[in-house]
Amino acid sequence: MAVAVLQLHGTPWIGSDYGQDSVFFPTNVSNPDIPLFEPAYVSRTFITANATSASLSVISEGRKLARNPLLYGLGVSLMELTYGQRLLALALPDELDSDGNAMPTTEMLVAARLLGDIQNREHDRFALAAASCVQCDLGYPFNYSLDDDKFRANFIERVITPLKEDYDAIAPGR
Repeated sequence: MAVAVLQLHGTPWIGSDYGQDSVFFPTNVSNPDIPLFEPAYVSRTFITANATSASLSVISEGRKLARNPLLYGLGVSLMELTYGQRLLALALPDELDSDGNAMPTTEMLVAARLLGDIQNREHDRFALAAASCVQCDLGYPFNYSLDDDKFRANFIERVITPLKEDYDAIAPGR
């Protein structure tokens, strides 16, 4: 997913609304509920039955607040894979409005809260990658565009490399 973000940023194939629904994992016919993580495809038209248009519009509004919405969306996707559900489903009452509905900032509040917990759930490298994306913190300089050579190099160092190292440790020889 991280490599797709790096390769496809700035193209019509991947937009700033990137999220878990942007990635399609094929499944084996005998086990349709278990995704095959290789290969994964970025799809502009992939929509899940669990996503409502109201929740997607709230998420989109909130992502506009991120320093780099595409990078933030990748971080949220990594966290959603870890928790096995959408971040909005993990919202606490004080992260919702008075009627219990998501606000534009709800996803960011949940992501920030769960970043502390993700270190206990995942390998340190995965936690670093997810936190780097959600916080859009790839070190100095503070240019948040994947078109910037330094930012792109930091993205490779702090996101792609740690995720690949974790993948290689979990699935050696693939």
